[in-house]
Amino acid sequence: MHKTNFRNLDLNLLRIFNALWEYRSITRAGQALGLSQPAVSHALRRLRDETSDLLFVRKDFGMQPTKKAIELCGPIKNALELLQTAFQSDQQFDPKLSSRTFRIAMTLASELYYLPRLIKSIEKNKYRITISVSSPNTEDVSYELRRGEIECYIGYNPSIVDDFYSDLLTEDEFVIVLRNNHPLLQKGVDICSLEMLHDIRYVYGERNTPGIGHIDRFFSELDIRPQISVTVSNLMSAPEIVKSTDLAVIFPKSLCRIFNVDGNFSILKIPYQFPEIYVRSFWNKSLSTDNGRVWFRQFIVDTLGPVRA
Repeated sequence: MHKTNFRNLDLNLLRIFNALWEYRSITRAGQALGLSQPAVSHALRRLRDETSDLLFVRKDFGMQPTKKAIELCGPIKNALELLQTAFQSDQQFDPKLSSRTFRIAMTLASELYYLPRLIKSIEKNKYRITISVSSPNTEDVSYELRRGEIECYIGYNPSIVDDFYSDLLTEDEFVIVLRNNHPLLQKGVDICSLEMLHDIRYVYGERNTPGIGHIDRFFSELDIRPQISVTVSNLMSAPEIVKSTDLAVIFPKSLCRIFNVDGNFSILKIPYQFPEIYVRSFWNKSLSTDNGRVWFRQFIVDTLGPVRA
């Protein structure tokens, strides 16, 4: 196997790798770096020679990274950003001048609730930064944070360990959501009774749904076996199901404001001991000297929280 000679390694190759990772296109990577398509293609060939791997493979939907490229992504991003930090350590980060891309992992629910406010603030302040959002792999999000593949993770994930910085964005709570005129609703009652919890038929999230473990334990402690009519891969589809059926869903209260604009649903409080939801942003402690990340972390807190749902 060919071994890379780091003494002779061209750092520009790392910039080109990073651009190919971001844009998944030789043409777009070249445009971002001010290079011609042949120059980027030549650099990719050199990268392949250095690593003895194809790194990026052309597919119908763009250049897709190989396993080796995925392994290299985090360390290369970190190396480039550490170099940038070293040369700019005495400079304040200016989002009105920087075209830096900040990478956030968040669930679809978090995208719907937080992303519009974030983008609105960026536009209002005429910042040049861009945001790249990816769906988190619940099992790998800590790994992505450690490797610097994402700047932060925003969401409700009690399983994330304590070796990250975190900022509280929203204190939320679970509620019961039913359609108006549901046969189990009582006029003027906005609290779900124990009898209703027994009788309701539910739309339920699959096992990796954030918070589903707390819901399971809640029912177990009340000695209730919920009547699950349908299990969905993403609970964001539940309101459309609930709106036209006699099913119900247990949902974060904050998200009700998004889908209940027309008032088609009844929202019931759960009076029993139910775990609250604390939505946080999580950050890699070892990258806290990066002026850009320091600014972005404060921007997230100032723009998104903390609030009570």
